[in-house]
Amino acid sequence: PTVDVSTFHRRQYSTSNTAFDRQTTDDDSSNILNDMIKGITLGIVFVFILLFLDYRNFIHLGSARVFREAAFQLLTDPQTVQSLEESLDVKFISTDVYDAIHREIGYIQKKVQEKQGEIAEKEKEIDGYRLEAKPIVEEFDDLIVKANE
Repeated sequence: PTVDVSTFHRRQYSTSNTAFDRQTTDDDSSNILNDMIKGITLGIVFVFILLFLDYRNFIHLGSARVFREAAFQLLTDPQTVQSLEESLDVKFISTDVYDAIHREIGYIQKKVQEKQGEIAEKEKEIDGYRLEAKPIVEEFDDLIVKANE
């Protein structure tokens, strides 16, 4: 049996070539994905830097000012705020309302502590009355037993 050397070399070369192609394709796709992530991240950082510089009046970008004003109007819109509150299951309140609620809670906690002290005093008083009433109750029970005899 004769072996065709050119076919043998072609097969061996083509096999190694496809493996090399697969490895190169994997490397290329990971490089492309890596480059995309880096590009998107750098783009976002660049936009934030531009917006910050515009906010500090180092540069003047009309579009950045319009974007900031539109975002402010959107976030102060009552329907948007209501939608956010419903979706996040929270209630946005002003600092004045928060402070009033916080003061009221503190006041009520003081009242509860005072009432708990009063309850403890009343329980001690009741225990004293029970101790005083115990001999009277025992004497009453004895008299009932004697009366039934």
